[in-house]
Amino acid sequence: PRLPDAGLVPVFLRACGLGAHGQGAVSLPDAAAALLPLFREVHRVAYACLANPLQPQEYHTALKLACLGALKYRNLTAHQRHCVYLTAAVLSTNFHE
Repeated sequence: PRLPDAGLVPVFLRACGLGAHGQGAVSLPDAAAALLPLFREVHRVAYACLANPLQPQEYHTALKLACLGALKYRNLTAHQRHCVYLTAAVLSTNFHE
């Protein structure tokens, strides 16, 4: 499956605090590499819930719910939980548009 909105990867990374630079900033390639498997899995769950994959709004809604649903898994680190929660928040505010 293809991402209906390829611009969501930067939204996810920004929500994880990876768009900022400065003291204590994490290297974007290393941090992105660590978080992209999580993003791919959340995307896979969201995509599986779609009735019409060509509707971006439906995808965004499914992605928000998949992010919130991921919070129930105990094997996520605190940082991963923070990322999926903030990604859902960013998508809910339409800040990504």
